[in-house]
Amino acid sequence: GFVFSANEAFYKYIGYAKPAYQPKFSISPAETIEVIHAAGGLACLAHPLLYGRDSIIPDLVDQGLDGIEVMHIKHGPEKVRRYTDIADRYGLLKTGGSDCHGDGRGEPVMGTVAVPKEFVDTLQAAHQEKARSKG
Repeated sequence: GFVFSANEAFYKYIGYAKPAYQPKFSISPAETIEVIHAAGGLACLAHPLLYGRDSIIPDLVDQGLDGIEVMHIKHGPEKVRRYTDIADRYGLLKTGGSDCHGDGRGEPVMGTVAVPKEFVDTLQAAHQEKARSKG
């Protein structure tokens, strides 16, 4: 009853410098990778194209990055080749998906990116190997 929409809530209360604003919690990529590994997960870089900073990938690999998103709704064939080459060069696992946050227009996007079963199988095998070596 305080607001009529999410936009109004941000505008009045939770947006930057508003009464209920909380700064985002931030940790370094190295700390993030460490936390993911400590939880038994595989650290994978999602939608690298959207960051526009491929130059950081070698540093992330040095810090323990396990994989990179190759297949993404905004990756055309040229970008898929680019990120496949990067994954192969650095020995990274390949991931993919529709990254379904919706498209902002109400169009369905979930399931629109074909991800090879090999990606899933390789991820599962890597996760199982990580669990075996940890336990």
